[in-house]
Amino acid sequence: MNSRENDAESEADAEADTHALPYSWLRFGGLALFVGGVVGAAQLITGAAGWIWLALAALAILAGMVGMAVGLRGELMAGRTKLTTPERSRLRFDQWHGLWVVGYTFSFIFALNTVPGVESIILRAVLIAVPFVLMAILISEFVRMVVRSDEHQRAQHVAASAIGGGVLIVAAAIWGMLGDMMGGWPSPPGWAFIPAFVVVYVLALSVINRGEA
Repeated sequence: MNSRENDAESEADAEADTHALPYSWLRFGGLALFVGGVVGAAQLITGAAGWIWLALAALAILAGMVGMAVGLRGELMAGRTKLTTPERSRLRFDQWHGLWVVGYTFSFIFALNTVPGVESIILRAVLIAVPFVLMAILISEFVRMVVRSDEHQRAQHVAASAIGGGVLIVAAAIWGMLGDMMGGWPSPPGWAFIPAFVVVYVLALSVINRGEA
C-alpha cells in the first residue's frame, strides 16, 4: 500500500513539475523583459528620447511585470487549488515589487534632473522625498514577506539575499579594479544598488526554487 501511495505521490509531483515548467520560463522571460525595459527607459530619459520610445519601454516594463506575476502564480499553483499564507505573501511581493522598483528608480532620475532647477522649497522637498518613500515601501514589503514565510522559505530568502549581496560586492570590486587600471572610471551610482540587488535576488531565488523542484 505504501508503495502505491509513494508511486501516486511521485506521479503527482512529476505532473505538477510538468505544469509548472512553462510558467517558470514565463517568469524568467518576464524578468528579462522587465530589466531590459527599466534599463532602456532610464537611458531614454537621460538621453531625452521621444515619447514613442518611452512608451514602448514602459510597455515592456508592464509586460515584464505581468509575466513575472503570472509565471510565479502558475509555478505555485501547479497541481494545487490553494496557496499557503507564506506563498500568498510571496506572490503579493512578486506582483508589486516591480512597481516599487520602477517608481523608486524613475522618481530618483526625475528628481535628479529636476530639483536643481526648482525654486520652490516645498516642491523640492516633495521631489526629494518621493524616492525615499518608495524605497521605504519596497524594503517594508520585503521584510513583510520574509516575516510571513515559513522556515524553509525563510532559508531560501536568506540564501538569495546572500547571493544578491555577494554579487553586488564582487561587481563593485571588479568595476573599481578595472577603473583603476583604465585610468579612472566614474563610481557606480549609489541609488542603483537597490534595484540591482532586487534583480539579482529574484534571479537567485528563482534558480534556488528550480533546483529544489
